Amino acid sequence: MGYRELLTITRQEQVFSRDARDWRDLTKEVVSPRSGLLPMMARRPDVTGADGPEHRRLRKPLDDGVARIDQRRARLQVEALCTELIEGFSRRGRADLVDEYATVVPSLSLASLLGLGGEEGRELLRAPTTLSADSTDAAHDGDRPDDTAGEPGNRAHLAFSAAPTSAPRRYPHD
Repeated sequence: MGYRELLTITRQEQVFSRDARDWRDLTKEVVSPRSGLLPMMARRPDVTGADGPEHRRLRKPLDDGVARIDQRRARLQVEALCTELIEGFSRRGRADLVDEYATVVPSLSLASLLGLGGEEGRELLRAPTTLSADSTDAAHDGDRPDDTAGEPGNRAHLAFSAAPTSAPRRYPHD
């Protein structure tokens, strides 16, 4: 799928809804209410799970915040992060550039722009993986019932997502 196709999907909410309440497989219970996948698929009461006026209302503060980012500082932070990552795997003499660089740079860069420290940034990187790992484990783990399989990851993801708004900001003048 290319850039233009992604734009089509993300801009045509009547066809490709973000709101899980509109998803046929959830409403018709093709995906069981007890499924370990539900925490990843269920509606989230945030910008990623809303359409129409609600989505635009929730997105406005994000757009306003991004518009205020100091581009020079952002570039310097991203360059410093990239240098640190490259130095780390250069010392080892090998690297998985997808896992250790391409997937890491966007998340840690975003974390830095949000004023999060290194460990908090790593948690941002792990949050989506935690959701899917818990759900995947459920398919092979007879000790946990399906309806709770994704919950630890879901709780961690929601708690982490709320943290930037409740924690003191690293750059209070922003």
